Amino acid sequence: MSVKSFPWLTERPIAHRGLHDISRNVEENTATAFQAAIDKNYSIELDVQLTKDGHAVVFHDHDLDRLTTSSGKTVEKTMDQMRCLQLKHSADPIQNLPEILALIDGKVPVVIELKAPQIQTTKLEEVVATCLQDYSREAAVMSFSPDIVTNLTKLTDRPRGIVSCDYFNDEDGEHLSNEECYALTHLLHFPTSKPDFISYGVKDFPAPSVDLLKSLYAIPTICWTTTDEALHAKALHHCDQVTFEGYDPDSLNGLDEAD
Repeated sequence: MSVKSFPWLTERPIAHRGLHDISRNVEENTATAFQAAIDKNYSIELDVQLTKDGHAVVFHDHDLDRLTTSSGKTVEKTMDQMRCLQLKHSADPIQNLPEILALIDGKVPVVIELKAPQIQTTKLEEVVATCLQDYSREAAVMSFSPDIVTNLTKLTDRPRGIVSCDYFNDEDGEHLSNEECYALTHLLHFPTSKPDFISYGVKDFPAPSVDLLKSLYAIPTICWTTTDEALHAKALHHCDQVTFEGYDPDSLNGLDEAD
């Protein structure tokens, strides 16, 4: 297995969906949240999925209800329709990936999570890879879907990560067979997906499969999502860097420095 060098992935804590705070009307995955992360020199994690007309929209949920005043499915909306939606806790518009990349512009690294569609195609991977062709700065891509991670091998030379957790204790595993949960939890797809890094659920550490892959391949490992000092400290015993929200890692007296 060839090893790519991208130390920037683990140099700084990664702001989960930007540095958002709805008490201050800063919603996740918005330009305001990303600018707040840039101002604090935090790396950025963001989510993309496909709109009806094939754009990579920066938006986490497959349903609109939690974040907007509308209802329905994200995949059923065009990009122009997404822009017209009102976020519940922000005046920011919903934007597409090229617009957000133009804002970030290499000021901090960005980790792009591709949200797996209900019907697997390569369209999202192709759109994201095309967006990144014109972006010369530090960026990585990742997904919960081993198929997406595998497909990205043919489409981009950016670092590719697999996102995972203990599927037996996660709602995403409720609709999977025991065999599927076991394979995803223990990263049994690794020989075919060949990710360059791992992002694993912090609440599921220690994770023997992650420890094994780190020992065999020195594969960089980040986690999702730390929400307080206790989880932050736990994470850094098991991985190289945190993806965080709801607190300021730089206020933790050096705990954010991964060993």
